Amino acid sequence: MLLQSGDRIVFTGDSTTDAGRGRPVGEGLHAGVGDGYVRQIENILNVVYPDWTLWISNTGNSGDTSRSLKARWQNDVINLKPDWVSVMIGINDVWRQFDSPGVLSSHVYLEEYRSNLSEMMERTLPVVKGVILMSPYYMEPCREDRMRALTDQYIRVCEETAKKYSCHYVNTQAAFDEYLQYRHSSYISWDRVHPGHIDSLLIAREFIKAIGIDPGRKGRTPMIQFSCCIPGGSLMPEGVREVPDSPAGQIVEKCRYLLSVGFDKTECAGGMLADLTPEDADWLVEENAKSSLELVAVNSLFPWDWRLADPAADHAPYYERAVKLFTIMQRLGIPYAVFGSGAARSLRENREEGYRTLTDFLGKMASAAAERGITIVIEPLRKAETDVFVTVPETGESVYAMDNEHIRLLYDAFHMAEEGTDLSCVRDYMDLLRHCHIAESPKRSAPGSEDSADLSYNRRFAAELIKGGYQGAVSIECGFRDFKAEAVSSLAYLKEIFAVADTVTCTPARDLVEEPVYLKPERGTVSGDITSAEADGKLYPASQWRDGVLVILTAKKGGTLTLTLGREKVGQAPTVEIAGHHLYDRDIGAIDVRFWDKLRRGRPWERLHARGSGHPRASASALRVYRRGGCERRGLLERDARSRLRAESGH
Repeated sequence: MLLQSGDRIVFTGDSTTDAGRGRPVGEGLHAGVGDGYVRQIENILNVVYPDWTLWISNTGNSGDTSRSLKARWQNDVINLKPDWVSVMIGINDVWRQFDSPGVLSSHVYLEEYRSNLSEMMERTLPVVKGVILMSPYYMEPCREDRMRALTDQYIRVCEETAKKYSCHYVNTQAAFDEYLQYRHSSYISWDRVHPGHIDSLLIAREFIKAIGIDPGRKGRTPMIQFSCCIPGGSLMPEGVREVPDSPAGQIVEKCRYLLSVGFDKTECAGGMLADLTPEDADWLVEENAKSSLELVAVNSLFPWDWRLADPAADHAPYYERAVKLFTIMQRLGIPYAVFGSGAARSLRENREEGYRTLTDFLGKMASAAAERGITIVIEPLRKAETDVFVTVPETGESVYAMDNEHIRLLYDAFHMAEEGTDLSCVRDYMDLLRHCHIAESPKRSAPGSEDSADLSYNRRFAAELIKGGYQGAVSIECGFRDFKAEAVSSLAYLKEIFAVADTVTCTPARDLVEEPVYLKPERGTVSGDITSAEADGKLYPASQWRDGVLVILTAKKGGTLTLTLGREKVGQAPTVEIAGHHLYDRDIGAIDVRFWDKLRRGRPWERLHARGSGHPRASASALRVYRRGGCERRGLLERDARSRLRAESGH
């Protein structure tokens, strides 16, 4: 799926796109986007992705040729600041030569059409994630018909332009040719040009196929999507030392296998893409267009013996390789480029100058990536592989300092385990996180393998991602002994450790009236984006906290409630703050809960216990559990003879 929640898509073209849309920009309720294929696409997106926010705009204009569309391109496309642009133009370029043969000024001949399309692509591609170029059409099955024959020439130019600029291409004529084998064109259009409901749906169907919509998708997008790096390519960590005879064939075969056994996404190595011939690259793009390979990232961008941080090195070939990879990634719709390449990025002797050289190169690379709708994600690697961007905190702070929206962060559980990383840092950089890798330490074996030094580490890593509300892919990057068998078993293991809790239960020992209750699920981890809990048709404010959920609950004594966790907005979500005073009575302000040892549950509606080991100078603290309307339920925390802090619930 090319689109992401939050994207704005601008559809533009002639009357087939216009279809009576609103002015000045067609969007919003009812017929705002018109009554044609754009409306059908919007309807499908709303049905399949009800949990997404997509901004659909229509600036089609009846009678437009590519010449008149180009004239209004800045105002009606660029100035709207879209993420994606869909263009269908060229029908009137052909039609005016037949319905107005004497009005030569209205004719747009083939080479001007090519030039107009090229200019619009060149002005647009640097400022958007991508363009979907839809061919013109004529609903006439007889290819010898003069207008159909000329239309086919314009279609070829459109397709050539799409390939030249790595645009996503939709062949609407092919869809009509197939349909017209069974029905006459008069059944769907009075003039073989303007679409009714049936032909609008045909166009919409081709569009959704091209962008990879899954019509069978149900409900909310899974918060965590499971991915796997395919073995192959000299740069892969799996230890494969030779690039396969046909990298494109290997990519297609292995990605299709992973998707067939249940993975959501796939990932491949930069070495495989870099060695593609132009013909192989074209074939790979065609295969991806037929059925998406769901490639989410490309790793191992550079060979180990390159010196990216060396001020004396010639960086031109490094940049050329990056641009080549990004161009292929753009054509395949791959959003993330993983900057691992440990040895290649190492600073070695002159660390200060080397770091400056490396970050300058990263900035230049990010500009090339941005032009193609790609984000670079820096992967912290263990000290055994590199001497820079080793830990998550170091890398996260460096990414903040670079201040480039196209440079973000990747977490790799294997490297974090190797460095003994405290998993409390996972949520500190969640705003930067875009992608994750996972494998077992110390042998980089498949997740769940018995040779793991600590199977609990990846479980805790998964829990922290869920609590932080991570929405993205977690990709297996390991040394497979048996790729097909271990991919299946690892996927089952990931589904187990990344299980998200949907419900919690509570049996109150007394009547509760809008009181804070801390509950832990029997299975799974509570997601960080939980805002509500529902029981017996009633909604209560809720939020993830520690290993469970805080709910502001009203309930009768004795009855067992099963609360379904959700994301409805219900008043103010409960939050917890531990505040304290210095030994000398000076206010020390709020203490983040991670300064304290585990906050444990006794009877949750009566008390919370905490060990006071995290802030030894605090003589007293107050626990505040906020509930809707800004009211509080608070208790005094005092150190007793056993150095335990108790919170007695009360007003």
